[in-house]
Amino acid sequence: MLSKKKIKAFVKEIDDQIEVRFGKDNFYDPYEYYIQICPENDSLPSFMDHLVKSHKCSWAREFSQITWSILHEIGHYYTDEPDDEEDLWNRVYCGLCDVTDEEYYNLKTEFAATEWAKKFIKNNKEFVRNFEDDLLHNVKTRS
Repeated sequence: MLSKKKIKAFVKEIDDQIEVRFGKDNFYDPYEYYIQICPENDSLPSFMDHLVKSHKCSWAREFSQITWSILHEIGHYYTDEPDDEEDLWNRVYCGLCDVTDEEYYNLKTEFAATEWAKKFIKNNKEFVRNFEDDLLHNVKTRS
């Protein structure tokens, strides 16, 4: 299992106001202002494909799924608007209905959070790569 302590330290280096919790899924709570990370949730090929295709991020696979997930949730912290009822209903709809991953990833707030993550990595590649090297030093495969 990936180190929760290292994940928390990474997030705190980005913004010490962001609380990190751990659970069975990755998400951002816009009302209590925390991100939840599932350290075991490190393989989602459709998300990586989405990065390459929809976000025009040819270098996406240089970084692991868990790193993208953490930064995506931090992206929600910076880009979500808690009073956006349309987005809330779209997310509820996606949770109740059979929608494709791509449809979900293209929701306004999902797309914005991913763009934030992409820009953060692009502007801080060495910092992010150092985190990955430290976090994943015992992990042999990457997404």
